[in-house]
Amino acid sequence: MKYIHICIMLLVACGLFSACSKSRVGTHKSSFPKSAQEVIQDARYRNVFTSDSGISYYIRKLAADEVAKMPEDNVITGGKSSLLYVPIKSGQIVVAPLADRMALGYKIPNDMME
Repeated sequence: MKYIHICIMLLVACGLFSACSKSRVGTHKSSFPKSAQEVIQDARYRNVFTSDSGISYYIRKLAADEVAKMPEDNVITGGKSSLLYVPIKSGQIVVAPLADRMALGYKIPNDMME
């Protein structure tokens, strides 16, 4: 009997944790592109840099209300603008290596930061 109560409490705790985790992820990345094709076909994105490893970096300006909806690691803030960058390789959105992210800062056209 004692074990049944423990199992029920664990199931309830796991369910609550799962529900909280899903709601955070859903709101945090709600506006982040879901596919590379979505980015490539969207005229708001600009391909500004392709690394030696073949990752192409697409950026676009973000409206002030969009910034909080994007993953922090993919937002560049500076000047009067915030930008979203999306790294794409072989038709898929990938995680950008740190060295590429640092180089990306130097590749952004000035008109994108105004």
